[in-house]
Amino acid sequence: MIGFVDSAQVDFVINSGGGQFKPEGEIGQQMAAVRFDPGMLRPWIDGDGQRYVDILTGKMVVNERTKEEEAEREVVKLQTFINNGTVPAVFNADALPHETWKRIDRAVIKASRDRLVAWKDISAADTYGGFDAMGVTGLVRDTMVDPGSAMVSMSPVDEGQGDAPLFSPDILPLPFTHSGFHFDARQLAQSRNSGTPFDTAMAEACARRVAEAVENMTIGIVDYSGLKIGSSSVFTNRGIYGFLTHPDRITKTDITASASFDPETFVTEIITMCQLARDQKFYGPWVLYHSSNWAEYLDRDYYVTTSSGAAAPSKTVRQRVEMIEGITRVQQLDLMTSDDVLVLVQMTGETVRAINGMDIRTIQWPAKGGLQTNYKVMVCHVPDIRSQYVGRSTSSRKCGIVHGTTS
Repeated sequence: MIGFVDSAQVDFVINSGGGQFKPEGEIGQQMAAVRFDPGMLRPWIDGDGQRYVDILTGKMVVNERTKEEEAEREVVKLQTFINNGTVPAVFNADALPHETWKRIDRAVIKASRDRLVAWKDISAADTYGGFDAMGVTGLVRDTMVDPGSAMVSMSPVDEGQGDAPLFSPDILPLPFTHSGFHFDARQLAQSRNSGTPFDTAMAEACARRVAEAVENMTIGIVDYSGLKIGSSSVFTNRGIYGFLTHPDRITKTDITASASFDPETFVTEIITMCQLARDQKFYGPWVLYHSSNWAEYLDRDYYVTTSSGAAAPSKTVRQRVEMIEGITRVQQLDLMTSDDVLVLVQMTGETVRAINGMDIRTIQWPAKGGLQTNYKVMVCHVPDIRSQYVGRSTSSRKCGIVHGTTS
């Protein structure tokens, strides 16, 4: 088993032309080898002692619990593939009991919920899923201008002015985010023969790295805007953008530094940020995110100075900001460690959307002649930060995010 896990990796499968897809990175190549079906890399042993995998059937079915469409899966014996002349990559891998996979998945889910503030918020605002993201390299969406005009006339038969909308297509890449660990054959044999529970500590650590990578992608702390697919002659935006990196975000570069904090000045500047958004037709609801250094100031008493002194404070600065119309919450982003950063985000589908191509899960495959089993905790979660045209012209495109800095 490897030691401390300190990073997660992002791999792409890109369209190389002619309908061919080129996998990038170790996990991309592994997924391409099993037709982008993670179920093929999760063999498990049932109560009958036989090895099984659950695979995608290529059909969409309605989930009876959520009432939403999702990719259908079918449980198949590994021996069935062999009888049909196909030997999957996991045939020689050490399969785990089904309860062990459940234990790993529980540890992974527990870790993935830790400190995912930005991702959780955009997921609550708008989530797009229910499709097989492993077979899709990118999502295309159009941005449309506001067309048409109304005519006031005494006669209803008068000809009105005709108009047609203008569209600008964007494409959003769908990468894998993953982190891995491994066990050798002896460690697995000892766990199986002794009845010692499978150690899920590494799965939880890897899931935490994956969760943090998705959070960094959402905020824009790690800039993935340069990872593009498609042609610039066809698509306007082709990368993955976060709150801090979207090219159409609204900016305010004269925020007063926290070192010179004044409660009244701070609240006034937040009101200005809200007005900047309203000027571009974004009316909230907003969440105000702040870097970690603002916390000690926001929890101080709020007061307004006058020539006769200051009234006794009755609320904190944070509470006063949340009283501004349209702001629903003031939230610290622990991973946003740069000083004096404020981000006002409109939490509606026209600005933010969470692409859930595949929930977090663990896969495995053999290495070194079967003496080592590799594991990957992987997910297809991608933030879709969106902009729109303001009015009828394609010359003005804005995103419902106001990024405040001191310079």
